[in-house]
Amino acid sequence: MSPRNASVVGAQPALRRGLPTIAQVAEAAGVSKATVSHVLSSKRPVSAATRLRVEGVIADMGYQPSALAQSLAVSRSQTVALVIPDLTNPYYPSVARGLQEMLSRQGYLTFVADSGSTLATETGLLDDAVRRRVDGLVVAAFALTAAD
Repeated sequence: MSPRNASVVGAQPALRRGLPTIAQVAEAAGVSKATVSHVLSSKRPVSAATRLRVEGVIADMGYQPSALAQSLAVSRSQTVALVIPDLTNPYYPSVARGLQEMLSRQGYLTFVADSGSTLATETGLLDDAVRRRVDGLVVAAFALTAAD
């Protein structure tokens, strides 16, 4: 069975076995983790030969930097949560799209959550967004009051 015809699980082998780590890239390239980091960030000089070798290993292994690790390092998640009362209301998808287009130009990812117009769900979503350390919240409150 070719990967294109594989089941969802089979089509995602990297997710099943785990994505390669920076340590694995460093080992395969014969360099330190710091060198791999310097190649990725371009903040420190790395010889052209080493850069090419590390970039080749990154491409071969399918390495992708961890957004979670990056957000921990800079204390920013680059995410904004949009909480709306009813996703089926034709007004809110256009709000979500406009917000996403504007924020994506700034490197942010937008998450949309439907509160179902209930106070418990609205407060739960806001609490969850705060726990997840989103950088911003846009709330179209239905049940929340200013006091909440």
